[in-house]
Amino acid sequence: MGSQILFNGQDIYDFVEIQKEKLKKVYEALADDKALDEAFALDLKSRFLLNVPRLRPDDWTSERSDSALHPIEIVAYIPFDGDPAVFNIRPSAFKSTVAQGEIVDHELLIRVRPMSADFDVAAYVRREIAEVQWRLESLRSSMVYMDQQLEATIRGCIAIRKRSVETRAKIVQNIGIPRRQPPSVPVPTAPSTPTPVPRPMPPGKSVPETWDIFMSHATPDKPYVEPLVEELKRADVTVWYDKHVLGWGEGLRRGINKGLVNSRYAIVILSKAFLAERTWTEHELNGLFAREELGKLIILPIWHGITRDDLLKYDPDLSDRLAKISNTDSYDDIVDSVLEKLGRAATEDKRSKNAGGKAEPAIKNGTDLRELIAYAWYETKGADAKYVKIWVRKSSFMKDWYVLIDGENEHDGTMNDVSGKFFAADRYLKAQGFVRMTFSNPSNNPAFEL
Repeated sequence: MGSQILFNGQDIYDFVEIQKEKLKKVYEALADDKALDEAFALDLKSRFLLNVPRLRPDDWTSERSDSALHPIEIVAYIPFDGDPAVFNIRPSAFKSTVAQGEIVDHELLIRVRPMSADFDVAAYVRREIAEVQWRLESLRSSMVYMDQQLEATIRGCIAIRKRSVETRAKIVQNIGIPRRQPPSVPVPTAPSTPTPVPRPMPPGKSVPETWDIFMSHATPDKPYVEPLVEELKRADVTVWYDKHVLGWGEGLRRGINKGLVNSRYAIVILSKAFLAERTWTEHELNGLFAREELGKLIILPIWHGITRDDLLKYDPDLSDRLAKISNTDSYDDIVDSVLEKLGRAATEDKRSKNAGGKAEPAIKNGTDLRELIAYAWYETKGADAKYVKIWVRKSSFMKDWYVLIDGENEHDGTMNDVSGKFFAADRYLKAQGFVRMTFSNPSNNPAFEL
């Protein structure tokens, strides 16, 4: 992939307006107790701010390609901390020059093809870095404006919710008619006729009303999908898979909609067939994006025989998400990651295999995954990758008290105290270049939803 013009997408002011609308939607979905908790609402606002990248030019590296048919190409790699998606936002300040490069994970790539032996490669790369830095600084200066706009939005939402709560309370208070009581339920007596016994379902044919995973895929990819479905089922993961769920004569759209609404997560097999088959795959993807509007990520992508370039043409949003790769991530790897998402420990034999024959507990300090409130795993990229795990559990000593475990350190406090530390740890790690690989909220407690 060649160099691209960076900062060539959405204008920063348009982006701020979109973030304001997203913030409103997430806030409106909150229950009254959370919506009227000002500290929680302001923390929610902070999640919609841009994490403008900071380049680390002192840590740059390079590699070259030699070919008899093509000129020498040198690629400079400049690492950065922050959100890679920011490189596609157009700053408010204007400059007649352009910034070019490629963004791969958390690195800026600058390609150079020197045409003569005395060409100063390092000076050229520094000039390109300066163009990128100028635009990042412009976006960083816009963060004051963005923060003010989001602050005004969230405070406006709080004021509207307060008036709504007060109005509802006054209406109830002024009805002036006694509230209808539910009818008393008579004590059942022995029936005069035998109660009909429902006909049992044939073994293996019972269909659940809810599923752990919705499997979204194109028909030509079934040879890859079906073994994955079987591996998930062996790990006691319930899967909505059209071939196993839809019955003879059942409406396809109705069955898919039921699966979309009643599944906790969706594995989306992104392939060339998926991107080309628009009728059902796009219907499923639109339904999943609609559920994500409430702020919780449920789409778990797997790239199957495609590249990031293919996805950029189809949906830039999907191209920026961390994904599993079908030809490098095994079925076991995917199943273990799904189990972590669901808040369940991997099976004993898989943990033994991953630990070189020695079974390893799910986490430290004697805490079982089933007792957790929420947890997240992080890692950096490269040969010297680092790993960090943080999790929250209820206190064993004090009622309504929570504990945040970060490596060897423990921090306890009220739910609001610990959830604030949980969010702060998440932001700090991402600012340090860590990528959140796994997050799960087994308790479904909205205070710990990242």
